[in-house]
Amino acid sequence: MTFFYFFNFLPLLFLIYTFFILTCLVRLFCLGSLMFDIALKIYCIDFI
Repeated sequence: MTFFYFFNFLPLLFLIYTFFILTCLVRLFCLGSLMFDIALKIYCIDFI
């Protein structure tokens, strides 16, 4: 009975886990692009 309940709960857990990973990836990508943009601006200003 416990196993059956766990098996029903598993897809929900997987969905939450996937959502968490996607959010983390998006955050990392946004942070990375932001850092890259700032670095590029600093480099361009420094270069000019």
